[in-house]
Amino acid sequence: MLHYLQATANHSLVYSNVSMHGLEGYIDANWGRDSNDRKSTTGYIFCLGDATISWQSKKQSTITISSTEAEYLSATQGTKEALHLCALLTELSYKPTGPTTLHEDNQSCISLALNPIHHACTKHLDIQLHFVRDRVNKQAIQLQYIPTEENCADILTKLLSCAKFEKLRTLIRVLPISK
Repeated sequence: MLHYLQATANHSLVYSNVSMHGLEGYIDANWGRDSNDRKSTTGYIFCLGDATISWQSKKQSTITISSTEAEYLSATQGTKEALHLCALLTELSYKPTGPTTLHEDNQSCISLALNPIHHACTKHLDIQLHFVRDRVNKQAIQLQYIPTEENCADILTKLLSCAKFEKLRTLIRVLPISK
């Protein structure tokens, strides 16, 4: 941790030309990565225009039995954050138009949220997880596929190569401080 802090002492989250348009979220999970308890990690990042305004990385409270379930739990947390941010922006006199786009790199997770048919392989999922599907149906959010290589939430959930870490760090606008 200290090595990371020393190496990034000259980096900062940069806000330039902040646009009040286009609240978007990037969500991800790593399935069962913790070898001690096999719990997955949820990560999400929200941007308003090209400004990163909210992020979280947190271990999930339950053990999931598939990567789809881990991603769906992340989608649930991301959906709750999207609704919170929309309410906050509305209170600040900016009402987002249309649904908030959540970028997700797991196509099975997206299918689960869009498909109203209750499959036998997902009936173990708690009812609260279908919160995502309900919000998609109400057009509060829309899930959109994004390739893993472009999902900036990976920076919060996985060990990355130096090159990928630096690419994603740039995408979320953590940049070297100009002097």
